[in-house]
Amino acid sequence: MAWDRIVRGYRITVSVVSLIVVESLVFGLAAVPAIGFWRWVGNARTWGPDLVRTAVLAVSVAPAYIIFSCALMGLTALACWAMRWRTPEGEHSLRDLDPNVLRWAKYSAATHVVRVICGELFRATPIWRWYLRAMGAKIGKGVHINTAAIYDINLFTLEDHVVIGGRAQLAAHLVEGGYVKAYPTVFRRGSTIGTGSIISPGVEVGEAGSIGALSFATKHTKVPAHTAYGGVPAKFLKEFEEKPLSDEELLYREPTQDE
Repeated sequence: MAWDRIVRGYRITVSVVSLIVVESLVFGLAAVPAIGFWRWVGNARTWGPDLVRTAVLAVSVAPAYIIFSCALMGLTALACWAMRWRTPEGEHSLRDLDPNVLRWAKYSAATHVVRVICGELFRATPIWRWYLRAMGAKIGKGVHINTAAIYDINLFTLEDHVVIGGRAQLAAHLVEGGYVKAYPTVFRRGSTIGTGSIISPGVEVGEAGSIGALSFATKHTKVPAHTAYGGVPAKFLKEFEEKPLSDEELLYREPTQDE
C-alpha cells in the first residue's frame, strides 16, 4: 500500500512538472511574435507625434492578441503531439492513476488553456477547424463548428458538411465508477448538432441526422440517418425524407424547426 502511494505521488509530481514546463515553453514561444510585433509598432518613428504613436500602439493590441493566439494554438498542437498527450480510448482507473489518466489530464489542461484564451475568438472560423484537426480530430470538408466547448478533441470524427451549433458542448469522456471512460464520437455526413446541446461520449449521429437545440444526448446514443432526436434525454422526434443528398443540398438546405 505504501509503495502504491509512492508510485502515485511520483506519477503526479512528474506529470505536474512536465505540464508546467511544457506550458511555460508554449506560452513563452507564442508570445515572441506578438511581443516582437508590438515592439516594432511602439518603436516606429514614422507614426508622427507621440499622440499618434500612442493611438497606433493602442490599436495594435488586437492584432498582437491574434498573433499570440494563433501561435498558442499551433504550439499547443505541436507540444501535445511531441509529448503524446491525448485522450486514450477505453476505461482508465482514477484510483490507480493509470498512466493513460495522466495523459488525458495533461491533454485536457493544454486544450482548456487554448479554449479559454482562443476559443471564443476563433470558433466558427477556418482557423478553429485547423486547430481541431491539428489536435487529432478528423474533420471533413464544409464543416461548420460554432462552439469552443469541445473536449477530448482527438476522439471526434466530423464528416463532410456537419454543422455544430453555437454553445454546444461536446465531450468524448465521462467519469463513472472511479474510471475515466472515453469513447469515439462520430457525426456522419450532413448531420446537425443544435445550439446549446450536450453531447456525451460514444454518440453517433447518422447521415443527415440531427440533435435538436438544448438537447442532451446521453452516452452511446445512436441517431439513425435522416432522423431527428431532441429533448432531455434526446429521443426520437421524426424522420426526414431518405434520399441521397448532394454536397450543395447539404450545404444550403433549409434547417428544420427542430434544428
